[in-house]
Amino acid sequence: MRWLVALLPLLACVDPVSPEPPDGDPPPAEEPPPLMPPIETGSCGFEEGDLGGFRHPGEDWVVYDDGAQIGVVEEGAEFSAFYGEQLLNYPGNNALLMRPGNDSPADAVAFVRTNPFRPSGQWFAMDQLSEVGDHGIALSLRFLNQFGDELEVRELEVHTGGFVPQLLEQHGPLPGFEEIDYKSYRPGEFTRTWIDLAPYDSDDEPLVLEFQQRTLAEGLGFFTLLDNLCHGDPIDPPDV
Repeated sequence: MRWLVALLPLLACVDPVSPEPPDGDPPPAEEPPPLMPPIETGSCGFEEGDLGGFRHPGEDWVVYDDGAQIGVVEEGAEFSAFYGEQLLNYPGNNALLMRPGNDSPADAVAFVRTNPFRPSGQWFAMDQLSEVGDHGIALSLRFLNQFGDELEVRELEVHTGGFVPQLLEQHGPLPGFEEIDYKSYRPGEFTRTWIDLAPYDSDDEPLVLEFQQRTLAEGLGFFTLLDNLCHGDPIDPPDV
């Protein structure tokens, strides 16, 4: 198993920002970064099985020192202690998995951070499916500059898409998650989430997005799947 951390083929579609030249050298001529592809099934997903857009080119799995995990998972794979994730339908063949470690304390965080990119449109889109709702998981998005300085933090809605996992025989009941029992399995669908980049769209400074998942249940490493993280001119922008 290979180890990893950070964002996606979506941003693999955007040229990373070049380092500043040494003092005295003129800055190189720079073409504007291309728009990300239109939002179509699999077009901005993880079909290459790679985390290059999340600062880990050639990697497909990363485990942090605190046990948090980030990785590219294939449809049909088993990666949860409960039953049901292997039956989920992905927008493509692969998706990005985020989850704190199974022995993590409450408020433990798993995160992925994109390569720097220059916003070229108002909307950033992603598809999301979480193992449980906002009583077990909190999602947030940090806006950073290319040096890692925080510009803004936004809370994101947690979407299960109707998915409910099921306990296996070896499991005991989960206090606080009574919806999960030994016959509870229900399928779920990825939910489209739109992120407004308008405050940064006119800036020349590169932007970094850091997606965070925080567990609200000590010792339970519930997962979130992300896919189709796209930026540019989307096919079907939200109604605003």
